[in-house]
Amino acid sequence: MKRQELVTKAARKFKVTTDSKHSLSIAPDLLKRDFSTTKPNQKWAGDITYLHTTEG
Repeated sequence: MKRQELVTKAARKFKVTTDSKHSLSIAPDLLKRDFSTTKPNQKWAGDITYLHTTEG
């Protein structure tokens, strides 16, 4: 590695960014975890548990 001038890259430590102990209201579960439908475009769902930002 030294001959080819390769260096290791240390992994960044995991940083917890979720604050579960907040006083904000939580969105209601309108689907009640029932995702079955009879036609297309009756129910839509998404997940944004992680969004990369420039702040990290």
